[in-house]
Amino acid sequence: MENNKCCACEYKIRNDSEFLHFRRCLNEHGRCAHRVCKNCWFKIIVPISEEVHLRCLGCTKKLPLVRFQKKKPITKSAQIIDIDD
Repeated sequence: MENNKCCACEYKIRNDSEFLHFRRCLNEHGRCAHRVCKNCWFKIIVPISEEVHLRCLGCTKKLPLVRFQKKKPITKSAQIIDIDD
């Protein structure tokens, strides 16, 4: 995955259990939605969101969405065997 960083602190997110999404961003962009690490979510987002309705920080900053590398198709190379009689 490319651009797989927290949109608040730019921490490199390594696996799916380390991040959360803003609901609107997730609905609009699906699995490519911006990610927020759990540390930022509970230390920054939750306390602020009690006072103000927040939009996705990645969308607000106009950060690129998470891009997934396309998997290369598996190709089997044919072997040619020449059999002499």
